[in-house]
Amino acid sequence: MLALPILFSATIRARHRAVHRWTGRIYVGAGFLAGVGGMSFILTHGAYAPPASVAFAIWGAVLMLSAVMAYVHARARRFDLHRAWAIRLFAMVLGSWVFDLEIRAQTT
Repeated sequence: MLALPILFSATIRARHRAVHRWTGRIYVGAGFLAGVGGMSFILTHGAYAPPASVAFAIWGAVLMLSAVMAYVHARARRFDLHRAWAIRLFAMVLGSWVFDLEIRAQTT
């Protein structure tokens, strides 16, 4: 979440390309690993109900897909598609974070 200002800032992207690139690589890698971790948990333990397991598996797959596609399009210099997939990745990460906050709030 802290990487958002660096990744979406046009000023940083234009003036400090290396910072944008390395922050993006870390963000994409972390997003992909979060998807892998979530998928492995769902596949081995499941969620509280079978429909939730299916939903979380889809969420993890879309999270990993968004990370891969953001990276692939950046490497191919298709920056309009890269940006669209990076925004999708951010939405998936934000959704995971907000869901975690909601669950923690309900259990307290």
